[in-house]
Formats: sequence, C-alpha cells, structure tokens
Amino acid sequence: PSILSHFSTPLLPLYTFPLLTTLSSNYHPPSLNLKSNHTKEELEA
Repeated sequence: PSILSHFSTPLLPLYTFPLLTTLSSNYHPPSLNLKSNHTKEELEA
C-alpha cells in the first residue's frame, strides 16, 4: 500500500487535470449562453 500511495500521489494531477478540463468544457457553453443572454438583454434594454 505504501508503494501504491507513493506512486498514486504524483499521478493524481494527471487524473485530476483531464477531469477538470472536461468539467470546464462541459460548463463552458452555459456560461457563454449566459453571456449572450446578458448581451441580448442589454441590447433590448
């Protein structure tokens, strides 16, 4: 277990980085939609 933990610690960023990128890419379009909605509201107002 000590060897596993020793090797899993440096590998954690390798697993968390893609997961963070996928999460950001999944949540990016909604943020763009919110921005476009705000600009539309500003244009209408």
